[in-house]
Amino acid sequence: MPTTPEHRTVRFATGEPRLAPLTWSQRYYLAEMDAARPLGRGLTIRRVYELRSGVDEQTVMGALRDLLHRFEGLRSTVVRAAAGGLQRVHAEGVVRVAVHDVDGAREETETAAAVRDELAATPFDVVEEWPVRAALVNRAGRPRFLVLVFSHVAVDAYALLPVTDHLVSAVAVRHPDWPAARSPEPGRRPHEQAAAEADGPALRSADRALRRAAEVFRAMPAAPAARAGVQAGDRYRFLSRTSAALDLAAGAVSLRTGESVATVLASAMVAVDAHFAGGSVGYLQLLAANRSRPETVNAVVPCSQPVPFSVPVAGSSFPELVTATAAATLGALRFGTYPPDRLAEVHRAVERERGVRLDITPTLNYRPRAGSLPRRAVTEAELERSTAAGRTRWIDSDLGWSSTRYLSADVSESGVRLVLQVDTQVHSPAWAERWMAALERLLCAAATRDLSARELTRVVEESRTDKSGVDMPLSGTERTVVLVGAGVMAEGYLRAAQRMGLGVGLVETSARHAELAPGFPCIVDFEPVEGAPARDEAWLPPAMTLAARLNPDAVLGFAEPHVLATAILQHRLGVPGPGLDAATVSRNKAFQRGEFARAGLPQPAHRHTVRLSEASEWALGRLPVVVKPVSLQGSMGVERIDTPEQWTDVVRRRDEEGPLLVESFVEGPEYSVEALVRDGQVLFTNLTRKETTGAPYFVELFHEAGHGAERPVLRKAADELCRAVVAALRLDTGIAHLEFRARADDDLVIMEVAVRTPGDHILEIISLAHGFDVYEACLRLALNEVPHLPPAGQDPARSAGSLFLGADRAGVLTSLDLTAWTALDQVVRHDARLAPGAAVRPAENSGDRLAYAVLDCSGPAELAALTERLRASARVDITDPGSG
Repeated sequence: MPTTPEHRTVRFATGEPRLAPLTWSQRYYLAEMDAARPLGRGLTIRRVYELRSGVDEQTVMGALRDLLHRFEGLRSTVVRAAAGGLQRVHAEGVVRVAVHDVDGAREETETAAAVRDELAATPFDVVEEWPVRAALVNRAGRPRFLVLVFSHVAVDAYALLPVTDHLVSAVAVRHPDWPAARSPEPGRRPHEQAAAEADGPALRSADRALRRAAEVFRAMPAAPAARAGVQAGDRYRFLSRTSAALDLAAGAVSLRTGESVATVLASAMVAVDAHFAGGSVGYLQLLAANRSRPETVNAVVPCSQPVPFSVPVAGSSFPELVTATAAATLGALRFGTYPPDRLAEVHRAVERERGVRLDITPTLNYRPRAGSLPRRAVTEAELERSTAAGRTRWIDSDLGWSSTRYLSADVSESGVRLVLQVDTQVHSPAWAERWMAALERLLCAAATRDLSARELTRVVEESRTDKSGVDMPLSGTERTVVLVGAGVMAEGYLRAAQRMGLGVGLVETSARHAELAPGFPCIVDFEPVEGAPARDEAWLPPAMTLAARLNPDAVLGFAEPHVLATAILQHRLGVPGPGLDAATVSRNKAFQRGEFARAGLPQPAHRHTVRLSEASEWALGRLPVVVKPVSLQGSMGVERIDTPEQWTDVVRRRDEEGPLLVESFVEGPEYSVEALVRDGQVLFTNLTRKETTGAPYFVELFHEAGHGAERPVLRKAADELCRAVVAALRLDTGIAHLEFRARADDDLVIMEVAVRTPGDHILEIISLAHGFDVYEACLRLALNEVPHLPPAGQDPARSAGSLFLGADRAGVLTSLDLTAWTALDQVVRHDARLAPGAAVRPAENSGDRLAYAVLDCSGPAELAALTERLRASARVDITDPGSG
C-alpha cells in the first residue's frame, strides 16, 4: 500500500509559450477520454522505471526537468474549443512529485505498483493538469523506482519510446520488454505535427482515407441489437487469455502463410466475428501507429488512430482469408491519418444511406514488445499438451474504449497476452468467453494444416454453440450485388457469387431469369426488363427499382446495353465502378476518338458523320476505310470498304442509319488487353491474340488468352497502351477491354475500349490461363476489395482459348455434329449457338457464328494443334436457300 508521501517540485522553464491545434490523433484520444470519464475510467499509459543503483533524488528530479524541457507535449494542456480543440504549450511551470519512503525490497516493489495504480485511478483533467503524473519510491532515502502515468492525449505507446530512452540514459534501468526508440533523430513536436496536418498534402491524404473508410462502411455488416438490462457502470468487462498453445499457433500460422503475427490475429478476429454474427463479411479497425515517416517515427506525440477495413469471409479458406486480410490492411494503413470528427460524419452519412446502424468500433490493438514471437512449425500433439496450461480470467482495468469489442494483443518473444474488452450492452460475458475460445481454436487448427472454408466454419461453430447445443442469436446481413444483365457469359459471376456467399439481385428479362433461377440459389431478388433489351434506356428503371429494395453493397453490369444504367446506379449509391465519365465514353466510339486524340494516343484517322454521304470526299481519298456504328458491339455494323464502287454501295445502304464513324483501315493482326483496375490503378493485365474472318466484316473466330510469353516487346507495349487508355478515360474501378491492331510489336493502334465484360468467353479463358477466377476478382473489385491476383509479371500458367465455327456459305443449317469435341479433355466445354433449321451465312457479326468451344492446353503449340483438330472434326451441313 502507498505510504503518506512527501512532495517535491520540479520547475521547468524553456522555450516560448504557444497555442496550436490538437493533432488528429490527440483529438481521437481526447474523444475516447471524454467517453470513458462518465464511467469513472481514464485512458492512461503507466510505467514504473527501476532506477540505477547510486542515483540520488536530485539527479532523478533533474532528469524529470530535462524530460519536460525536451518534450513539449508533456508540458501542454488542452484548451476546449470548436474545430477539434487546441493545446497550450507552456514555457514554464511546476510539476509535483510524490515521494514515498519504504523499508524493505519487497515493500518497495509492492508500493511502486500500488502508487502506479493510485496515480492512474482518477481520469486526467487535461484542461487543468499536466499530462504526466509522477511519484518516486525510495528505500531508506535512496531512490528505487520512478512511477510515471501519462495521459493518452500526450503520448501513445510509440511516443513513450523516446521518453524511456531519455530516462534510461539518465537514471533508469531498461526492462527487457522495452524496445529502444527506432531512430536517434528527434521527431516532430506536437505543434509541428498539427501544422503539417493542416497542409494540403495531409488534407488530400485524409480525403482519400475517408473515401476508403466510406467504402468499407458500405461493405460491412449491420450492427447487432443492444442487450437489455445492463447498467452503465457494469458496461465494460475485460477477459484475459494467456496460453502456450496460442503462442505456438500464432507463430506457426505466421510461418505457414508468410504473413505477420498481426495479420494472422486480425484474420482470425474477422473470421470469428463474421461467423458469430452469421454474416459473410468480416470488419475490423486496426489501431495504426502511423510512424513510418522519419518526422513521426520518434515524435513524442500520439500518432495512433484506428483504420477500418473489411474482407469477405464466406467461401474463403483460412490461408485465403489471411492473404485477403494482408492486402486489405495494407490498403487501409497506407492512407494514414484523418480528422476523427470527419470519420464520424462519414459513418453517420453511410448509416443514413444504407438505412441501418453500423458498429465501426471492433478494434485490434496489436502491441509488439522488444522481442519477436518465435515462428516455427508445430504438431497437433504439442498444441494439445499446451492448451491445458492456458489461463482465461476476468480482470479489472482502468481502461474503457468506446468499442463493442476491443482486443489488445501484447506480443513478444515470451508469448501472446490477449485482453478482450467487451461491451456487455451488446455482447454477454458468456459470448466473450466463447469468442476467445473460438479465436484460439481457429489458430490452433490452422497451425498444422490449411483450413478449407468448410473446416473454418466448423471450427468456429464448435465454439459459437453453447454446451447445451443452442445457437447464440445471430445478427448481421448478407451482402448483396445487383447484376444488371446476365447473358451466358455472365454465369461466371453467379458461380463466383454463390461461392462467396453473396446474394444477387438480378435485372434481366423474365425468360432469362426463369432459366437461371433454378441453378443459382444465390439469386435472391429479380426485376424484369420491359421493352427492348438491346436499348440502354430499358435497363435503368428496373435497376433503380431493384436497388431501392435491396440497398446493395455492389452493382455490376454485364454487356454494352447495361453499362450506362450500371454506372448511373453505382454513382447514385456511391459504390465502386468505372465512373460515369468512363462509362459514357466507352459507350460511344466517337467520344473515344475525341478523348484519345486529346491524350495523344495512337488511333486511326477518322471522321464522325451523321450522314455517310457527307464523309465521301474524305473516305474516297483514303481507301480502304472502315465504317462502324458508334455504340454497337459484337462487330455489328462494322465493314471494310476497299473501292469507290463499294463506297457508293455502302452510302446507298446506310446513309440514313444515323451517326457513324469512318476510319482509315489499319493493317495488322488484332489483339486485346484485359485489365483489372482499382482506384485508377491497373492491378492486372492479360494479352489476348485474335483470329478473325477477312474483309469486309472481321468477325472474331478465335481468342488466345495469356499470349505473348515469347514476345516481350508486344506485351510491354500493350501494357503501356492499356495504362494510358485507363488514365485517359479516368477509369476508377472495374474491368477494361481494349482492342488494338499491331502494325509491329511496338507500333500499336487503338480500335476501341469497353468497360464491361468482354465477349467470347474471354474472362473464362483468362481464368484458365492465369490460374485465378477473374469473375470473382471483378466481384471483389465491385465490393471495394482487393482481389486475389497472380504476382505482377508472372507468365501465364497455361494456354487457353475460345474457338468459334463459322459457316462457309449462306443457306439453312441442316445438321451440326460436334461429337468429336466431346471426348477431348482439353475441351472444357462447348455448345452449338445455332440450331438446325436456322438461316446461316458467312459471319457478318458475332451472332452469325455456329458453335463455340472453351479450350485449356499446356502451351501455345498444343492449343494451335487442338484448334485445327476441332475445326476439321466438326460436321456442318448447310443446304442452299429454297432447296428441298
